[in-house]
Amino acid sequence: MISPMAMYSLVISTSVWDMAEFRTRSKGCDTFSPNSLGCADQLTPRAPLSTPDAPSVIYVTNSCARATTLPVNAVSFAFTLMIHHNVMVDSTPNENMKSLLFLLIALLLVTVSTQAQHVNVGLKGGLNAYTIKGDNSGNFDPKLSFNVGLLGHIHMDNQFALQPEVVFSGQGTQYKSGGSDVKLNLNYVNIPLLFQYMFDNGFRLEAGPQLGILASAKSEIGSNSTDVKNNYKSTDIGLVVGMSYVKPSTGFGYDLRYVHGLTDISENNASNSFNRGLQFGIFYLFQHKS
Repeated sequence: MISPMAMYSLVISTSVWDMAEFRTRSKGCDTFSPNSLGCADQLTPRAPLSTPDAPSVIYVTNSCARATTLPVNAVSFAFTLMIHHNVMVDSTPNENMKSLLFLLIALLLVTVSTQAQHVNVGLKGGLNAYTIKGDNSGNFDPKLSFNVGLLGHIHMDNQFALQPEVVFSGQGTQYKSGGSDVKLNLNYVNIPLLFQYMFDNGFRLEAGPQLGILASAKSEIGSNSTDVKNNYKSTDIGLVVGMSYVKPSTGFGYDLRYVHGLTDISENNASNSFNRGLQFGIFYLFQHKS
């Protein structure tokens, strides 16, 4: 089975004209024509594809009908297909939500970048204080770690901006078990998209969604380390709120933010676990404009 994230990545990175075939289930047709968003003309009906060796990639529920317009690129093609043709993928609702968030962030960045006054890129790094809250987290304490990554700063006007980031973030928690100190190290690649309100004096208020991709998960007791990645879900969705300050003349600044995990990160259905954390960082924006 092709995951939603893999499918969307394929759609975004491949032009419509390079797509050889999308199989559909609509009136027995299973061939996609590049000249339409429906079935090709004069097709020989085939049996529905249901074997494990030949799974359907996309199930289209509308009838075979020629579209009136052809999207000019793969991004608009994907969006049109999802909204206007009721596309469903073989995955759980939770996976669909995460994949849709990823795609919508990409679409938003592409759209906003074309309207921006100017765009800056920069570097950032700082400290984390993370823990896990949930059904069995009564004795969990915050664990200190670090974050480092890249950021973009997209000025929409003199007061509003978007700030997408890609950040490696050390997270997890620490607690005592049987008289021993246990550290749970969860390392994520986080992709926040922050909406910012900018004051004239360099201060900014910011908030937005964050998609986290689990890179590794290890439990440490003394010098012994155990891989526990299979105990945790591969992605996490959170909400970020915070503030930042940049000195316009230099491009240097700092930020302070709180991250509130919204999705259960545990693979154990008997208990719920959510990421919670504070982050402090410094950053530098290249060619920053005041």
